[in-house]
Amino acid sequence: MPAGPNQPICLHTKKPALSSVWKVYDLAGDLVAIRGFGSGTACWSPSGLAEGLYLVQLTVNYADGSREQRLQKIAFIK
Repeated sequence: MPAGPNQPICLHTKKPALSSVWKVYDLAGDLVAIRGFGSGTACWSPSGLAEGLYLVQLTVNYADGSREQRLQKIAFIK
């Protein structure tokens, strides 16, 4: 997924989410950012990142008690 400096990345879920955590890693595996969100739409602006490829580990906690984890690749272009 490509992203630009003024383009927020938003997480949309099919079920109501209580919270989500975004952990952003560079390709060397180093954690470069972590963001936590409460309920509602979670949008994050990657403007503080250097241009490059990143992996984002998303953990979503749902209102029904279930949890989902995703791994997403992001190409950040300035």
